[in-house]
Amino acid sequence: MRDSTKPDHAGHFAQAAREYLDWADNSRESGASAARRLLSMLINLYAQGINLPLGIPLKTIVVNTRRKEEFARVYRKGRRLPIGYYGEVFNPLTVPPEEPVVGDLSDDLADIYFELRAGLDLYENKQPQEALWTWKFGLEIHWGEHATSAIRVLHCWLTKHHELSAISMEGPRRAPASRKSTQQKKVKRKPKFRGR
Repeated sequence: MRDSTKPDHAGHFAQAAREYLDWADNSRESGASAARRLLSMLINLYAQGINLPLGIPLKTIVVNTRRKEEFARVYRKGRRLPIGYYGEVFNPLTVPPEEPVVGDLSDDLADIYFELRAGLDLYENKQPQEALWTWKFGLEIHWGEHATSAIRVLHCWLTKHHELSAISMEGPRRAPASRKSTQQKKVKRKPKFRGR
């Protein structure tokens, strides 16, 4: 029996995973509204994922392999988004940066889908420790990379097209500043060093 005083990390994450899978399978949203919804779900999944404890598997974990036709079905669902391919660097910790690579948002979404579903299958088969381990390990080595890449590209697209919120990004119009206030805002420059 689960201790009711401990947070149900697996249960909360399972709910977020179900929401994502349901959206991928059944939503007909497209364009900017689909991009906003997806961004919100991915941020939620990632935030919950980094706080998951690493479960200790009590049994050998058997994950159903995805079939090509299943992957293709989920991949095609990603085509309703306003973004397809995008540029990124594979390892942002390398400075100077490596050559950029091409990312694929539909591929990101499909990879996330199948890793979340693998953990959810375990959770629904009364194996919460195995589900936690699958989700946390996948976050660190695979689906987390896809999620963070997707979050960045969705954020960039939505802000570029002023679609991040219903409010105009320009804000209220302001009267031009007076000449006096403009002069007061001038930055003092450091004096040039003069050698002897």
